[in-house]
Amino acid sequence: MLELACGTGRLTIPLAEAGRRMSGLDSSESMLALARAKAAARNVDVSWMHGDMTLFSLGSSFDTILLPAQSMSHLSRREQLEGLFNSVRRSLKPGGTFIFEVFCPSIELLAGAETPETVAAEVLEHDGRRLRLTSSLKYDVAEQCSDCEFVLTDVENGRVTRLVFRMRQFFPQELEALVTYNGFDIIRKYGTHDMAPFDSASSRQLLVCQPARVSQ
Repeated sequence: MLELACGTGRLTIPLAEAGRRMSGLDSSESMLALARAKAAARNVDVSWMHGDMTLFSLGSSFDTILLPAQSMSHLSRREQLEGLFNSVRRSLKPGGTFIFEVFCPSIELLAGAETPETVAAEVLEHDGRRLRLTSSLKYDVAEQCSDCEFVLTDVENGRVTRLVFRMRQFFPQELEALVTYNGFDIIRKYGTHDMAPFDSASSRQLLVCQPARVSQ
C-alpha cells in the first residue's frame, strides 16, 4: 500500500503497525525526516520516499494507493490533477484500487467567505506557551479555490506565525466527471469515514476507484 502526501506518517505508521506493507511518498523532506524518526521509535518498517504526487514513478506497483485528508485539494491546476491520476494508474497493480477524499463544498460557507478574521480557538502548546489561533477565508470564484490563512499569535510576546494555503473545491458531479475523464471507474462513493452513502448532507466525498477496463 502506498500513501501519497504521507507527511509525518500520521496514518502510514498505524497502518504499518496493523500489518500493512506500507510505503509513503511526500514532497517535504522535513516531514519525511519526522516520519522516519517516528517509525524508528515505534519499531515500524515503512519505505519512505521523497517525490511529487503529480509526477512519480517508483519502480514498483501497489495493490492500493491512498490519498487521504483532502490532500488532493492542494492541486489547483488541471495539469496537476491529470499528472496525479496518470501516475497513480501507472503505479497500480492490475485490479488495484485508488482511494481518496476531498471535502464536499459548502455553498453557505463559500457564500460568506469574505469574512473578517475570527478567533477559532485558544490552545496550549507543549512548551507551555499560550497561542491565540485566528483564521480567515476568501473564495476565488474564477479559480474555484479557497484561500485560507491561519494566524498563531503568542499571547505573551505577541510573536505572529502565519500559514497561508490554497484549496481547490470539487463539486460532486465535477469530481465524478474528473475521475472518469482521467480513466478511472468509481467503485464506491461514501460521505463519511464510517462508509455512510454519499448524499446531500455529506460534508466529504470519499471515493474508491479502479482504472477503467478497456473495451475489447
